[in-house]
Amino acid sequence: CPSHRVPYWRASDLTKFAETTGQEVWETHNRTRFGWRGQIKTTFNTPDNSKEPVTGLTLEELRLQVAVMAEGHFRNKNNRVCVRLKKERKKERLVQLLEKAGVEYTRQEEHWEGCEGFSRFKFLAPLRVKHYWPELYNATQDELATLFDEVFYWDGSIKGNGGKEFFSKSKADMDFLQFVCATQGKRASIRGGLKQRTDGRPDGVEYQTSS
Repeated sequence: CPSHRVPYWRASDLTKFAETTGQEVWETHNRTRFGWRGQIKTTFNTPDNSKEPVTGLTLEELRLQVAVMAEGHFRNKNNRVCVRLKKERKKERLVQLLEKAGVEYTRQEEHWEGCEGFSRFKFLAPLRVKHYWPELYNATQDELATLFDEVFYWDGSIKGNGGKEFFSKSKADMDFLQFVCATQGKRASIRGGLKQRTDGRPDGVEYQTSS
């Protein structure tokens, strides 16, 4: 839209706020050697911690809930959850979270054929939810920082250069996690594609966010 309002900061002085139009950005970008050089903020700060936590959980319980949403399976209508893991780093992380949150659990090793290396953890989850819920957009800075720190241990990865990636089939979850990254001063982009199963059949759309 040519008349679209574009607020920005001047590249020569990031303390100077200015405003232009989409048409002017387009024309300047195509007319000059280095293109349009305005700076647009992609991260932001959330309000301070004067408000009450929205989750009703301690930060330790919130970390555990992140693991539950990534790996847990609820078989009944109560909070009892089963988490089945094979990667040792995830097993160690879960045990650490359970102990710090003061949650009792049972652990069963799977020794039968085809299941070697798997461990099953059963415990009462802090909440019976599998996705990030809308009220979390009003979370405190401590809660948002905790989510940002924990989520990449589960459905994600931390790369050698410090970059982080997260994978999910839920677009709503990805939108929320992009928001979380922005509140922590990290720009994140989302892209989606068709993930192939190991047997060659499509496994649906998987979104990836990189920070």
